[in-house]
Amino acid sequence: MQGCIDPCLNNSRGRLPVVREPFQAKAKGPGGEVGHSCQPTKRAFLREWAYGPAGFTWLCPWFQSARSAIHPKEPAHLAPASAVVSASRIAIPDGFYLFLRLSKAQISRSVHVAMSAPAIPVRSFKADALQVHVFSTQPQLAQYVALYVRDYLAETLARQGSAAAILATGNSQIQFLKNLVELGGIDWSRVTLFHMDEYLGIPGNHPSSFRRYMKEKVESLVHPKAFHYLEGDCDLPHVECARYRSLLEAQTIDLCCLGVGENGHLAFNDPHVARLDDSEWVKLVRLDDACKMQQVKEGHFPSLESVPPYALTLTLPALMTARKVVCVSPEKRKAKPVREMLQGPINSLCPASVLRRNASAVLLIDEDSASLL
Repeated sequence: MQGCIDPCLNNSRGRLPVVREPFQAKAKGPGGEVGHSCQPTKRAFLREWAYGPAGFTWLCPWFQSARSAIHPKEPAHLAPASAVVSASRIAIPDGFYLFLRLSKAQISRSVHVAMSAPAIPVRSFKADALQVHVFSTQPQLAQYVALYVRDYLAETLARQGSAAAILATGNSQIQFLKNLVELGGIDWSRVTLFHMDEYLGIPGNHPSSFRRYMKEKVESLVHPKAFHYLEGDCDLPHVECARYRSLLEAQTIDLCCLGVGENGHLAFNDPHVARLDDSEWVKLVRLDDACKMQQVKEGHFPSLESVPPYALTLTLPALMTARKVVCVSPEKRKAKPVREMLQGPINSLCPASVLRRNASAVLLIDEDSASLL
């Protein structure tokens, strides 16, 4: 059989896996062995794999080395029916064969199977209470953080039945959020979501609105229990701040995912307005020029003058109330604020330095953003 294995996507009918490039495989089922031999290839894309209620067995020694891709608490050759892991690009040795044992001809469910082990940090260390992991590349970082967040949310849901999370916008979050959405394994109908800032005076459908960003990249794709938005085009900003604070205080915040700005800010807590001991949870702030210039360089606005001068933001204490804080800060342009937040004093001149006081926080950076350490 030459070319791609490309069966019907309806795995409830027990079809074979969808593979975007050819490879050699055999499947064993109640009706006997079914083999598919394609030209050996170096790379393949496994999208979905069907399995029966009793699970399935991988017999390839090469694949067994990727223990965590199956299930960290089970033998590498066995994937229980509860296993849910990600899909990702893999390298396949020449002459690779895959064997699958199904418990029933009728397949009842499907899972996404990762054919490569999760990315591993090239080094890790602590800056005061803050755990820091450094990755070789930005794609590896994005893969790791998506798995990390997915597993944390899944464990939270299993433990308490619901979860609440605060998400960030910005270019540093795009690939992470994309990976997280594609992973699966989260019952989003039990997750309440918030975001952490919004420009004052622009409508929700503005191309640079953070509400639009979140609706397009998250809400419309996963359909959470609720997504509470900061209304930047409100008539009374201080009333809106109070409204959003009450929404945040209505439950424990289990997770906060954020990034570090080029001026060291978290959310829109720029150095001149940030307070490590702020009594407010949500407030109106004036953006500094460094913050506005970052928005221009990232392509969100055509000029410095076109960036709204004011914004609504969650404060540093509000962000730090989360049970787990995950900070993602890749790219060379973040090297200076990363150095200042990790090696400078903990104060409002570098608002991100507050993370060093938080033992429940983790900072994930790549070699570029770690280049000045």
